[in-house]
Amino acid sequence: MRALRGPIRVAAAAANPSWTHVALPFRLPEVPKAATHDIIAIGIAPACPITSQPQGPTTIFVNKLAVTRFTIGPEGTGRTHRIKAGLDTTKLRVGDNVLEITGTMCTLGRYEVVNF
Repeated sequence: MRALRGPIRVAAAAANPSWTHVALPFRLPEVPKAATHDIIAIGIAPACPITSQPQGPTTIFVNKLAVTRFTIGPEGTGRTHRIKAGLDTTKLRVGDNVLEITGTMCTLGRYEVVNF
């Protein structure tokens, strides 16, 4: 995958966001034998400002396969986090692929706001 220019934000706002999903297409000239994703995330706003309350996790998918799921939470606001996970290369294909980042609503109806 090539590096992206500028941040990608999921979601647009902590409550009632205009979007909670980003799809980033990428092309592979060949399927690698091993692969990992390595993403830098910055917490902008938690789903809930209280640590003990339920948080809305963010999930990263590659070709519809969940690769990793995380919650930055209130303690992660304003901090940089490295999200790294191995990829199942059997789910990759020569040519078009898609990396998706999806926010999940917490039980309070709010979403984490994360820049990537």
